[in-house]
Amino acid sequence: MSYARRLKPAEVLDFDQAVLELVGAVEIAVAVSGKSMRGSNLGHLVNSVLDDVAEKTRIGDLDGAARKADQGIADWEREEADRRQASTRSGIALLEAGLHQDVLRRDARGAAKRVLRIATLEQPENEPACFEAVCGRFQDFYRRGRDQGTNLDLSIAIEVARCALLIAGGAQLGRALNSLGLALYMLGRRESNPERLEEAVATYRKALLQRTQDSAPLDWAETQHNLGHALRTLGERDRGTLRLEEAVAAFRAALLERTRGRAPLDWAATQDGLAAALRELGGRRGGTTLLKEAILAYRAALTERTRDRAPLDWARTQNNLGIALAELGDREEGSTCLAEAVAAHRAALTVKTRELVPLDWAATQNNLGCALLRLSGGTDSSALRDSVEAYRAALTERTRERVPLQWAATQSNLGAALSLIGEFESDAGFLRESIVALRAALLEWTRERVPLDWASSNTHLGDALFALGGIVDDAKLIEEAIACYQLALLERTRESSPHQWPLMKWQLGDAHWALGVRESGTTNLEQAVTAYREALTEMTCERSPHSWALLQFDLGNALAKLGDREQSTGRLHEAVVAFQEALKEWTSEHKPSHGGVLNNLGIVLKNIGQREDRMAALLEAVEKYQWALSVLPRDRVPLDRAMVQFNLGNVLVVIGEHEGNVGRLVQAVAAYREALTERTRELVPFDWARTQHMLGLALSSLARNSGDIRALEEAIDAYQRALLELTRERAPDEWVECACNLCSGLTMLAERTGDLGVARTAISQIQIVHEYAGSNGPIWLAEKCAGELKKANAVVESLAKLALPSQ
Repeated sequence: MSYARRLKPAEVLDFDQAVLELVGAVEIAVAVSGKSMRGSNLGHLVNSVLDDVAEKTRIGDLDGAARKADQGIADWEREEADRRQASTRSGIALLEAGLHQDVLRRDARGAAKRVLRIATLEQPENEPACFEAVCGRFQDFYRRGRDQGTNLDLSIAIEVARCALLIAGGAQLGRALNSLGLALYMLGRRESNPERLEEAVATYRKALLQRTQDSAPLDWAETQHNLGHALRTLGERDRGTLRLEEAVAAFRAALLERTRGRAPLDWAATQDGLAAALRELGGRRGGTTLLKEAILAYRAALTERTRDRAPLDWARTQNNLGIALAELGDREEGSTCLAEAVAAHRAALTVKTRELVPLDWAATQNNLGCALLRLSGGTDSSALRDSVEAYRAALTERTRERVPLQWAATQSNLGAALSLIGEFESDAGFLRESIVALRAALLEWTRERVPLDWASSNTHLGDALFALGGIVDDAKLIEEAIACYQLALLERTRESSPHQWPLMKWQLGDAHWALGVRESGTTNLEQAVTAYREALTEMTCERSPHSWALLQFDLGNALAKLGDREQSTGRLHEAVVAFQEALKEWTSEHKPSHGGVLNNLGIVLKNIGQREDRMAALLEAVEKYQWALSVLPRDRVPLDRAMVQFNLGNVLVVIGEHEGNVGRLVQAVAAYREALTERTRELVPFDWARTQHMLGLALSSLARNSGDIRALEEAIDAYQRALLELTRERAPDEWVECACNLCSGLTMLAERTGDLGVARTAISQIQIVHEYAGSNGPIWLAEKCAGELKKANAVVESLAKLALPSQ
């Protein structure tokens, strides 16, 4: 009984129960001893503990045996924990190895699944920690993809975010949706297809159902901010402005919670995003109000995004500010915005290096090129070449495979810069390079994907073709340019692009004008007039005074050319009105421009005076030419002054011949000779020859009206000099006219001096000219030659009779 009570001291046992307890205890002891003697395959630790427990049991030290067993369990649990950790590490190592292979195989979905398995192994019983581990991996892939420009990393980030959604619960769901939207947006903005961007917008809107303003105001604001970026990017590609307006609304909503006092850096980020949306919207609507609002928002962002506090964000906002300043400078004449834009981009590049953020660096190089291009005004060769250098630098990172739409943007900008250099330097090589770049851009910038950008590239392509057509004198290239402008106008409508539409109409008018002056009809000139007048409905004097005046000037030129070809003088009077409108803005302070308008106005007045036989119009033309000479400085625009002198000579000849006024003819001769001090044969051979020709006509008229033989001899010398350049091969019609006038002068000289030899020389020369004109020249020239030949024959006949000996 005493042994049984030792086994269960707390219980009252009878004899039978005591026997049962002892039998049970003996059986256990025997079993323990048996296990010890038989050994086991449970490992050294277990075998050692079992031996110790058996030994203590055999000697009756049951408490010691129990302690030994407890210690053994504790040792086993420690070893088991170590084993499990080692096993988990092994599993993770294998999964990481597989993850690396997934990356090498570009299997984004496979990589994401391994990320989820790794997180599950690391945190098997801690769901929040598992979710955080997945989110941490998302950030790694997302940041690398965003900053280094690796699209695969962003693809993996998207799939990792989808995995996070599988294990998200509660507030985690909104966070996971926001992360998925971020990755979709970042990759989608690089792709031509808008599907990812559309999915990003839909994902953010789902996130806002979880992240409400009431329950999580700052999280709600974060998602509104991100939604604004996705909407803005889609809006940049759309024809309309609805997405851009929605983007502005999303950013403004975010600012309700993202206040400067509450979250200064987040407030600055949203100010930057709002500014970008306002800038794009302002570009569509025209005017400067929204652009100025955008610039204010960028400057506000920079009060918190300082270079010391957030260098990359500071650089990004500097870049964005530069874009807005460049656009404003393009619209506000005489402002310093363009120079400020260049400075802002260059400041950004001191932080945004190619090594640190290659695609951001390339974007800023592209934007620097745009600012330099605008700053050049199309005439600063140094700035134009710097812009080309910036674009070429951007293309080292902006490849077609990596970021097709951004590659196309830079190709288009490069083409525009090369076109301006080619036009400014009259270099067909640059223009051909430009055409290649612009046609490359259109491979990605299709009308379906990015209609407004497609229109922009077609505009630049039209400019390059137009300029090349002018340089190589190829009307077909100009016709191609017109086709490009007409395509661009399908998207750049007056309603959707009020700022760009009048510029497009202006360019279209210029192209029709260029074709019009090459042909004998009036169709293209009439189309030029129509295009110019349409442009003037938007490009008003109040909005853009300098451009308005230049457009009035171009309209006047087109009307004047039309008037020259029509029987009535109505178009000429319309041209006078257009030139007078231009003079309202181009005052004497704008000397070259003012002088140019006065010169062309003088030409039209001269034509009106001749055709309507109005001496008042002719005298007004003289007044306009003299006024032009008073405002055109010889040291700055010598050839322009020479042109005005030439035209002054023309109208003085008309007046002198009409009135028989020798004084006017003497003034005309003086005007031509003054023009020839600048119009030298070496500098401008054809203009020199034409001025020599007109000098000959003036001297011939002077000789006719004054009887001055010396003036007639000088006229013949002037004609002969003119024919050194006005050859039959280079300028056949002008050669015929000048040679005919030379023969007329020789005939007159022979008649005045009685020199039969000179008269016969005149006949021999006029016969050659007459024969050519009859087969190749215009009818009026052939008739003129026939008249001069008849006159020369009459003089020879008369002089021959006089030379006969008297009977």
